[in-house]
Amino acid sequence: MDALKKALGLDLPTSTGSITVAALGMLVLAGIAVPLIWFLAGPYTLTALCSAAAVFVMAAIFAGAGIYMSRMQAGQLRLMLAGEYWAHWNYTSEEVQQFLQHETTRTHRDMRASFIFAIIFGLVVGGLMGLLTRSLIYGLLPGGFAFLLGIALVLQDSSKGKAYVFPGTGGQELYIGQAGIYQPGRFCSFAFLSEVKLESDATPHTLLFYVETSAYTYRSRSTRQLTTVHNTDPIRVGVPIGREVEAAQLVARCETWLSKGA
Repeated sequence: MDALKKALGLDLPTSTGSITVAALGMLVLAGIAVPLIWFLAGPYTLTALCSAAAVFVMAAIFAGAGIYMSRMQAGQLRLMLAGEYWAHWNYTSEEVQQFLQHETTRTHRDMRASFIFAIIFGLVVGGLMGLLTRSLIYGLLPGGFAFLLGIALVLQDSSKGKAYVFPGTGGQELYIGQAGIYQPGRFCSFAFLSEVKLESDATPHTLLFYVETSAYTYRSRSTRQLTTVHNTDPIRVGVPIGREVEAAQLVARCETWLSKGA
């Protein structure tokens, strides 16, 4: 089992691990559904098989991409834990509680937004499949899968604290390195890191690592020039008491690293 987890890139926590597991689960379910549909769907066999095949192909694509990214991130994480890190911080229980209290309101708001996104995601996928198959039933099935996938990701976040908030509950140790941020059991990648800031207007101080989550390009009607908009989310890291200077130095180091085209 350990060898299989390592082959799939799931032996260490990665930012794509939950997506990989969910996609593999959908792949297995779709694979089971195909022979069942073949025997039970009757006059709707062709439509049902097309729906199951579409889900199977989508799950296979997501699973393949997830395994590739998970293996890559797991390799980077092994190097970081072997000593290739920028900062290694340990928090007291009081510091963890202080930071978690500071982030509670923000986290709950983000979780509500994630739940709403899961609902919209399920409705969109179900609606598209329903239009393609012209069947309510075969629109509800992939829509339900998509909704459950979204809920699984929300629950995965809530079980250990919001994914982009460190330190989370149950851990007092943190590594920051070129690969990303690692707390035992949790990891966020710096693959799409775009900016780093230090929020020092409140106690505790907070490091903000902005990672790109999406981007789109549009053409201005007036100038006809193409403009690319990058959407980012901050990974929020509490700074231990007495490490404020080190945090400022870490920001400068990250800026230098980013300026070199990392």
